[in-house]
Amino acid sequence: MNHQVKNMLAAVGLPVSKLKRETYSFLTLDGLVSGEYRALKPIEVAEFKKMAELSEKPRHKNRK
Repeated sequence: MNHQVKNMLAAVGLPVSKLKRETYSFLTLDGLVSGEYRALKPIEVAEFKKMAELSEKPRHKNRK
């Protein structure tokens, strides 16, 4: 995703040298220093699974 953002901004004359993702859905970098990571909590894993299930449901619109 970072490369896509960099390419889109470069295409309109706004080159980007570095991007930092501060959040991803409900997750944040709060409490982590650069290069540090942590395991997901069981509740976070469950939430991502729920989100994935919702995104797999077909989205049909009624057509006439």
